[in-house]
Formats: sequence, structure tokens, C-alpha cells
Amino acid sequence: AVVSTQSTGATRQELFISKFAPLAISTIMAKLLVFVVMMLSLIVAITAQEECSIKKRKMKRAIKKYQKYCLDRGFESSLGCDSKKRKMGKKRKNKCNKMETALKKCGHSCRTEGGLDCKNGSD
Repeated sequence: AVVSTQSTGATRQELFISKFAPLAISTIMAKLLVFVVMMLSLIVAITAQEECSIKKRKMKRAIKKYQKYCLDRGFESSLGCDSKKRKMGKKRKNKCNKMETALKKCGHSCRTEGGLDCKNGSD
């Protein structure tokens, strides 16, 4: 199956291109496919982050946990919640920030008097 370049009149470069061009196209298509899949997964991840991650039936418990473990221990809330004046460790602050972010995505906010006000059916 050796092809003579003299009988067909094709140069070595033309033979190389004809042999490996389909491979180059499939490599480009594979890279394009990987890129498209990555972009779609990024879009899905971004839209999933904007939704509430707490189920309705667990919302009340999450608010109580946020009150007890964060606000009662001195966490300064950005939701307008009153908190006690205490010092908090860095690790607990990070946990409270995550809890607050999750509650904020679910529409939770606090009244200025310090009472709980949840749009999802509790208190």
C-alpha cells in the first residue's frame, strides 16, 4: 500500500495534508466541543447559585439556627438583624457569612426592631 509520488503526481506535502487533514479537523471539533460544554456548565453553575438552596420546610429551622449560632454570638448582619456585641472567631464568621448568603437568596430579611421577618412563611 505504498503510494508512489511519481505515478500520481502528488508531492509529499499534499500526501501529508490529505492523510492528516481529517485528523486535524476532528481535533479542532473536539476542542470546540470541550469549550462549548465548559461554557454551558459555567452558565448552569451561575444560574444555580442565584436560586434558594434551602427547602421551604427547612427555612424556619435555618433562620433559628442563624439567630442562635450567629446573631446571638455577635455576628454583624447585613440583613438588618440585631446582634449582641461580642467578638467572633474567623472560622465562625465564615460559617455565618455562608448561612446569611443562603438566607438572603431565599428572600429572608430582618425587621429593624430585631424580630424575624421571613417571606417564606415563617413568623
